[in-house]
Amino acid sequence: DDPTLPRIRVHLPHFRAAPVPDPETADWDPWKPLMASRTHPEPNGAETAMNLDQPTGFGTVSSAFLALPRYPGFEQRPLWLFADGPPDRAPFRPVAL
Repeated sequence: DDPTLPRIRVHLPHFRAAPVPDPETADWDPWKPLMASRTHPEPNGAETAMNLDQPTGFGTVSSAFLALPRYPGFEQRPLWLFADGPPDRAPFRPVAL
């Protein structure tokens, strides 16, 4: 959450303004479009997009959501969703832990 980094400065306000996901009901919908976003302010360049797709071939190849239980709550298991590809093309699926 370091605002001196352009990518974080661009996207952190969107995550903070979005409804908080509810991992217990598997509702990550508020953050899925944010993770999949390829938009960026022009002065910052494409390297500040959340979902990278550079002309050089460098880009986002996977994405994940991870929810850790709040203390005290160790009787609950962590939850992990994984997109096996860019999050605008691959669905987030649960990973068994």
